[in-house]
Amino acid sequence: MKIKMIRKNLKLIFSMLLLSVVFSILIFVIAKNEFDARKELVALETKVVLITKISKLLHATQRERGLSAGFVKSQGQKFGKQLSIQRHITDIKIKKFLKHVHKLDTNINDIKKSLNITLNDIKNLKIVRNKIDALTLSSKETRFYYTHMHINTLSLITAITKRSNVSSITQNLIAYNAFLHFKENMGQERAVGTEMFSGTTLSTQDILEFKALIVKQNVYKDEFFQYASTNFKSYYTEHYKGDFIRSVNLMREVVFKTKLNEKNVIDANVWFANITENIELLKKIDNIFTDNIILLIKKELLKNETSLIWFIIYNFIGLIIYFSIIVFVIKLIENEEKQKALINKHIIISTTDINGVITDVNEAYCAISGFSKDELIGQSHNIVRHPDTSKDTFRDLWLTIKDGNPWNGRIQNLHKDKSNYWLDVNVEPLFDSSGKIVSYVAIKHDITDKIDLHEEMLRGREKDKKLLEQSRLAQMGAMISMIAHQWRQPLSAISATTASLKIKFELDSFDLDNKRERDECISYLFKNFSKIDTFVNVLSTTIDDFRNFYKPNKLIVNTSFDEVLKKVLNIIHASLISNNIEVSYEISSQNTFNMFDSEMMQVLLSIFKNSEDNFKDKNILSPKIKVNIHKNCIRVSDNGGGIPSEIINHIFDPYFSTKSEKNGTGLGLYMSKQIIEEHHKGKFFVNNEDEGACFYIEISKEL
Repeated sequence: MKIKMIRKNLKLIFSMLLLSVVFSILIFVIAKNEFDARKELVALETKVVLITKISKLLHATQRERGLSAGFVKSQGQKFGKQLSIQRHITDIKIKKFLKHVHKLDTNINDIKKSLNITLNDIKNLKIVRNKIDALTLSSKETRFYYTHMHINTLSLITAITKRSNVSSITQNLIAYNAFLHFKENMGQERAVGTEMFSGTTLSTQDILEFKALIVKQNVYKDEFFQYASTNFKSYYTEHYKGDFIRSVNLMREVVFKTKLNEKNVIDANVWFANITENIELLKKIDNIFTDNIILLIKKELLKNETSLIWFIIYNFIGLIIYFSIIVFVIKLIENEEKQKALINKHIIISTTDINGVITDVNEAYCAISGFSKDELIGQSHNIVRHPDTSKDTFRDLWLTIKDGNPWNGRIQNLHKDKSNYWLDVNVEPLFDSSGKIVSYVAIKHDITDKIDLHEEMLRGREKDKKLLEQSRLAQMGAMISMIAHQWRQPLSAISATTASLKIKFELDSFDLDNKRERDECISYLFKNFSKIDTFVNVLSTTIDDFRNFYKPNKLIVNTSFDEVLKKVLNIIHASLISNNIEVSYEISSQNTFNMFDSEMMQVLLSIFKNSEDNFKDKNILSPKIKVNIHKNCIRVSDNGGGIPSEIINHIFDPYFSTKSEKNGTGLGLYMSKQIIEEHHKGKFFVNNEDEGACFYIEISKEL
């Protein structure tokens, strides 16, 4: 009976056995994948810890590079003591780094080649230091050695950042790699600047190199913002602040405006101190970033362990869980395909053989070049080469990658439709098991928008100029009204004086032959003519102030807030009296500054006019405006009740106005903020105080 049952269900049993075998094999494969994933995460955690040690060492050698460049440039006259202290700090970091490397296991076999290059650079550091002390190296050779060492070290970090298969970790590692390149370029800027400012003049080559480093910083910072998580971008924005950042930017502006071989006006020590504070702040952010990545890896490890435990438990439940696992695997495959599709769509990748013939390209490469995959495979990269790209660039590329080293740079390519685009290119050689180069892979990022940033800035400045003119035209009606008030009193006085003269001569008779009466007549005439002359001068002064305010040319003049305020009050004096507005001011400083005085007048007129309109709207019985001038700041407050909290954050927006379309354009305060912050490198903001609004203006002492 049992035999018959077995024979009857033999097919079903066989199917169940086959299903069980397949299920067991699947369990084994998935379990192995989980263990392999855990092994990779553990290895990645080890390498990220290694990155933290490398970053600390890199930070020390970056500082040593800047001091060494300044020391050599000044022929040993500057930075000697600081360099000695920094070398001691660097040596401590080297010892800690080497101690950590000796403890590493086989988890770093895939990066040993890059690591050995870094170790060799550290070994040669002592020789370079001796040459620096003996002043047998030039400052540029000094910088080149340290920079070359840092490039090798960053290549090691780049190699590590490519080892993650978890998208969130990969994204953060890519962002961190860009952040370190950003920080390294700032370190190079510190060294170049220290070398430049240690001399008496600034050469064209120094200035161009200085500017190029700032451009590269912006490229890497943009890449960092592209890949970093939202939380970390917010953390960076919130904590990357300080007066030293503003000081560095001001010194950069000085360099940008310096002419060929012009005398250097920047102190190298001040430059080094300020930009070092900048880099030190980036180092603190660096530490937070690496801690965050390690935390992500630990979370992924915990997730991996939990998944493995539950998988083993579910293994004993049966075929139902088996089918659930099938669905889970399918989803994993789908997610993997989505990730591959995402990379294929957004990251530009191409591979070539050892002769440079294209063997494969992805979807993103086809999209940006305009060529199909069939049109590209079998061709060299000359098919997309732009004629403006120099031969030296490709010569350097081939010499670098044929030596087995990665190459990074910017290349301009030609689209199929003959338009051009720019790429940030990283080319890596690929090796077989014997260490022989078998092919090359290029990973590229589209930076066309970044190259065009300068043109966008110029267009933005032109737009601001038009808005400024529009704002000034919008104020002209109010200004004409103010002039009408200003003229009314002297015109009335002139009329009264001439009427008095007429009546005097009609009613009185003078005997001009009588000396006493003749003298009395002449005295009376001169007295009244003097009054008329005074009133005419008032009218003339008002016209001059109005004409100067609307002059089309914009000149920098050295003047004080007090002088600008007087011109403004001359224009609006009658309007203030007409509206019963009391103006008081306290002046504790007569300092003069370089400023665009007509633009500064426009700012103050806009503030006064807003207060006047507010007084009228709210029917303030005793309207008052108070002005305080102290050093490079001017403060204008009123008793108009303040600005409502729901709109105070929008009053500087373009075209925002609480007035009717007839009475306001919404450009006055927007353009005022542009004038102060963009044209005068200052600050312009508003607060509500006890009685009303208070506007603060602070301008830079030097334009």
